[in-house]
Amino acid sequence: MKKYFLISLLLIGFSNFAQVKGGIVTYGVTVIEDKDSQIDKLMLSMNANYYSITKEFEFILKFNSERAHFQMAEKMYSDNEAADMGMVKIRFNGSSLIANDSVFSEYSSRNLGDFIVKKALNKNWTLTNESKLIGAYKCFKATTEDIVVTKEKTFRHPITAWYCPEIPFPYGPLSYGGLPGLILELQTKNGVYGVKKIDLKETPIEIETLKKYKFIQSEELYKLIEIKNSN
Repeated sequence: MKKYFLISLLLIGFSNFAQVKGGIVTYGVTVIEDKDSQIDKLMLSMNANYYSITKEFEFILKFNSERAHFQMAEKMYSDNEAADMGMVKIRFNGSSLIANDSVFSEYSSRNLGDFIVKKALNKNWTLTNESKLIGAYKCFKATTEDIVVTKEKTFRHPITAWYCPEIPFPYGPLSYGGLPGLILELQTKNGVYGVKKIDLKETPIEIETLKKYKFIQSEELYKLIEIKNSN
């Protein structure tokens, strides 16, 4: 599935990317409907407009040379009840901090509680020579897998990223990074994320710190969702 996003701003007057100390990137998303997903079932049970409102979703990536922060944009939506659910943010990896080769994903939901899931940054990418232009930028294709282990079986979901070596920061949407350039497009099992706006800075960006939530394992998160669906 292909989705093309309008990039409203790409160059901010930099002739040399060595000047860049950080940036703020806005992404849009095209969601792939998965009504068999436990978390999608839960969100649809709470609001039937969930899939339609995702077309308006935007996400913000802030980064500097040491770390990055990714979260859903705080804005007005046509159905704020659907957009503001804490469970929606769980579907889109919460509010994620990437630092020291680790990903810390914060979740806050009145249904499940407040917690942080920590995992290692997936750097097991296969780089290819396949390229395409996204806006004015030449991007290269890289692939990896998401491996999800449950009691019943192990799932392997292919991931495709299009990264831009011209912008030498190893970050991207959700909890993905570790590539030799900023990810401008990301294709996952659940959706396609595409860049809409890039604002590069000559001064470092201040990155949010973690909230004081309880740490849990990702397996505990899946179990909480299954229990909630069974009630």
